[in-house]
Amino acid sequence: MRSAAVYSLEKLREEMDQAKREQHSLQLNYISHSVSDLERDEMDRMLDNAKSELFSERFRYTMESMKERLDEVNQALEQREENCRALRQKCSDLEEQLVDTIREREQIKESSEEEQKQQANRFGALEQIFAQRELLLQVMEEEKKALHLELCSLREEHSLQL
Repeated sequence: MRSAAVYSLEKLREEMDQAKREQHSLQLNYISHSVSDLERDEMDRMLDNAKSELFSERFRYTMESMKERLDEVNQALEQREENCRALRQKCSDLEEQLVDTIREREQIKESSEEEQKQQANRFGALEQIFAQRELLLQVMEEEKKALHLELCSLREEHSLQL
């Protein structure tokens, strides 16, 4: 964009130089034809006005072009900034989701570990109860055998007594 302005200014300078050359040429022509001072002054004034008008018009056109380009660049910049804000917000949202997901996983892991400990404790308690009952069953079996033997021996005694 800067090079376009520099280029425009160089073009304007070239045109001014050309206008000066034309002015000198006209001055020489008029002088050689014995143009009156009054006519020469009027021609100089008209030439200066023409140069000023040309320079003003070129400058105005260059400035308008630059303003249009600046507006386009500003719009593009605003759009990119909006896109950047949207991406930052999306990134922030995703980071929050990640933190929440990690927190949930940790909670699930902790509760799972706690549940496994509780199940291991229950299993240990059930094994202990099972072992106690098995021992109690063996004791009862032994008592049953002892009672059965006693009963058999009492029947034998009783049948001998009869």
